[in-house]
Amino acid sequence: MSLRVEREKKTDDEEATVKTSSPSTIEDEEADVADLPDGRDEAEEPAESNTADDSSESDDGDDEPKEDAEAGPEKPKTGLKDVIRAKLPKTRKVRVILLVVLLLLVGGGVGGYVWYDSQRLPDDAAFRVAGRTVTADQLSGVLETWRAMYGVQPPQDEATLGKFRKDSAKAYAVSLILQKAAQDRGIVIGDKVAQDALARLISQQLGEGTEAHDKFVQQLGNVGTSEPAVIGEIKQQLALSQLFDAVTKGSGDVGEQEVKDAFATRKDQLGTPEQRKIGNIVVRTREEADQVIADLSHGAKFETVAQQRSIDTATRDKGGDLGALSRSQLQDDYGKAAFGAAAGTVFGPVQNQFGWNVGRVDEVTAPVPATFEKVHDSLKQQLQMEKLLAVWRSWLGDQIKGAGVEYADEYRPDNPDAAPDVKPGESPVTGQQGAANPGRPSQGKPVPSR
Repeated sequence: MSLRVEREKKTDDEEATVKTSSPSTIEDEEADVADLPDGRDEAEEPAESNTADDSSESDDGDDEPKEDAEAGPEKPKTGLKDVIRAKLPKTRKVRVILLVVLLLLVGGGVGGYVWYDSQRLPDDAAFRVAGRTVTADQLSGVLETWRAMYGVQPPQDEATLGKFRKDSAKAYAVSLILQKAAQDRGIVIGDKVAQDALARLISQQLGEGTEAHDKFVQQLGNVGTSEPAVIGEIKQQLALSQLFDAVTKGSGDVGEQEVKDAFATRKDQLGTPEQRKIGNIVVRTREEADQVIADLSHGAKFETVAQQRSIDTATRDKGGDLGALSRSQLQDDYGKAAFGAAAGTVFGPVQNQFGWNVGRVDEVTAPVPATFEKVHDSLKQQLQMEKLLAVWRSWLGDQIKGAGVEYADEYRPDNPDAAPDVKPGESPVTGQQGAANPGRPSQGKPVPSR
């Protein structure tokens, strides 16, 4: 788990707060909450529109009476602070069409252009949603926390950095949409619930007692984030779990015949696949990875090197142990390397968003064919989750479209209105569950609550 920084920056529109995230498994009062910290700054509520009094303007000697401020509601100003976000794509063609329409509606006056121009995003904005403008710096702060909680790390090559930036902007925009949806449904997570979840997280990662807690806080401080930031993310993820349950309630019924039919069509995939017990060391650069391989080839102990050099704090103290994993639980490039290596050998380096990975195959377990009796319960649960996710993604797609998120050109995703492919509960950007871990099983919903 690599931990990193969250930042706060005031803009003309609001005092925005930035969220972030960490690799761990938290259990809510009824179940597990996987890999979820945060790096939100102090103001978590959507920024309120500033409603400053209209300033009087010179009438160049005209004798027309000024409107009485008490005669009726104030007219909204045309400054950025008072403007609701535009809901149309920010392309040149659309801007021109919109401007022409506005000029026709207002008789070609200058006022129409001023109104339209005030809808444009500020130069430092990444996107705007529900009247809230998120700056590029604020988005960077969110990514710092996601790096802390999920192990999300921006790619180093320019070829993929642009897509990563766009995916990150969309992921944060969606998280704000979901946050508002939870608030609208009255879903609120109390401080004690979040504190208890954090205590379980620390216990699972570092052990019991004040010493473990102090070590956890120190790790957060080393990367510029804080315990309140983690608490904030835990609250959001627990709220998201409740929101998921509310949206999908009654949608997961699966009959026995459905289970039999699914077994018939999926039998080959339902058996226990070959699994490999893998150790993994994550470093930041190719040069460091090459040095790790060289040291291992000269007799250095894998576990010792992992404890000393790996940046994956989720596995570092365990000597880099990832556990037994199937090929489908690993990222493609990493899985290809891991399952192409013989037992007892080192493979890599393999680059991914977490850094450079050097792995070792410690043990190989042969596959086991499936039987209906053995897989019945797990298959039924899988079918139930598939139905729930279909309802969730359909609902989420409607929420995203209705929110009318406006992205700056540099941050606009290829399909801004589509629901994310990433399963809820996974890293917002990468789909991974946990820090610097190229292979965590997916939970399939925002935060498992049962």
